[in-house]
Amino acid sequence: MAKKNETNGSAAATETKRAVSKSSYLSNDGTESRSPDENTVTLRFTFDGVAEPLDFNLEDINDNIRHMAICQGLNIKLQRSYNTAKGNVSQMIEDCESTMDNLRNGVWTSEREGGLRIGDLAEAVVSVLASEGKTVELETVKAKLAADEETRAKAKANPKVAAAVSAIVARKAVERANALGTAAQAHTTESGLDF
Repeated sequence: MAKKNETNGSAAATETKRAVSKSSYLSNDGTESRSPDENTVTLRFTFDGVAEPLDFNLEDINDNIRHMAICQGLNIKLQRSYNTAKGNVSQMIEDCESTMDNLRNGVWTSEREGGLRIGDLAEAVVSVLASEGKTVELETVKAKLAADEETRAKAKANPKVAAAVSAIVARKAVERANALGTAAQAHTTESGLDF
């Protein structure tokens, strides 16, 4: 039988749990970090008052377990992408789609990127460079942004790029609103609302 948490998951209980244990990721070169990367080979768990950590080496699992762990990890990553939307379904969908887009483009961030899609950022960079008379391929920009967090940060901090991203996000919001309006017009039965 599972032990019942007397505080029912309160913030105090969460902080207490964090205070007595910590998890981290070890890379093949021995570097320890709070977020996984492509070189992660071991999960490490440390507990207050215990000298030796518990290490779980990724090479110790078979392909079936690896597949299930990938599924669960991606599920958790995607759920966390929208947990600050606080019930705003439209924002939840946008944040989840943004994270999916980033994952498909090879971007894993340890911090929330504010729903920014790498594809949108790349489109904005291409637009800004085009306005300056420069031509670059969207896929080239996308690959560079996906590969380098510093390049992403620099692009996001650029005022011209930020303005272009805002325009792209606004355009997509209008497109979504129009699609919802079209769907609503096609809905010919009564709403079922009873106030």
